[in-house]
Amino acid sequence: MAVLSIVVGSGTAGADPAVLPPDAGQKWAEVIAGAAYSCAITSAGQVQCWGRDLFGPAYEQAPDRTFQVLSAGANHTCGVTSKGTVKCWGDNEGGKARAPSGTFQMVSAGVNHTCGITTAGGVRCWGRVHDGQSSPPAGTFKTVSAGGSHTCGITNGGSVQCWGSAKTGQPPDRFFQSISAGRVHTCGITTSGSVACWGEDFFGQSSPPEGVFTAVSAGGYHTCGITTAGSVQCWGRGGEGQSTPPSGTFGAVAAGFLHTCAVSSAGEIQCWGKNTAGQSSPPAK
Repeated sequence: MAVLSIVVGSGTAGADPAVLPPDAGQKWAEVIAGAAYSCAITSAGQVQCWGRDLFGPAYEQAPDRTFQVLSAGANHTCGVTSKGTVKCWGDNEGGKARAPSGTFQMVSAGVNHTCGITTAGGVRCWGRVHDGQSSPPAGTFKTVSAGGSHTCGITNGGSVQCWGSAKTGQPPDRFFQSISAGRVHTCGITTSGSVACWGEDFFGQSSPPEGVFTAVSAGGYHTCGITTAGSVQCWGRGGEGQSTPPSGTFGAVAAGFLHTCAVSSAGEIQCWGKNTAGQSSPPAK
């Protein structure tokens, strides 16, 4: 997932009354962060969004259906429905929100393109192709992550392959268990649990701390990860507070452009960083 800044106003927004907490008995399972909006999926596959995208309040855009997987780009969102098809909404510049037919295991929305893994294990991409970010190699993959002008995936053998802009660097010759592509950098968790990053490092977004991690998310110019103890650590640009996480234990984290959101071990969402569009004001549990 990668994100790109958009101008959405000024000031500090509060929680939107149209964004509701999950139904009784449900918890938030995953959270995603775009440029100036965020979305979350409940344990039952229901989606709620807050903040704004190019078309207005984000909660107005989310379709009324259940999802298995959700991914935020800069201003478009894609998800794998309960039937295995991909549904996208939001900005469709270059066709990035025009998903192909077929069934998918997962999907990843980037800034100007989207990629997914089919049920057969191959990668399909759509959207802009100017840097080759939508031209995946042959082969089968475990996971894929679409960034700014590049895409990276983990093959079934555990190695990383990246395609697209050469400015985003090349992955190290190591084996990985997860990967996340930011705007111009990429981070992944190796099989030993350490985080390795490559690409632009102007703000230190590609200089991870030592330690063992269970999750990592590369945003615009910062990165956040969850340690084995459940705490969130962030590195890189932090002028809006996006790299200053709260204390507590968490199970999922999503780095946006200038904000970050995470799901606590109690199933609650906490966000920090810029909030001019309400992107850091999640619904209550």
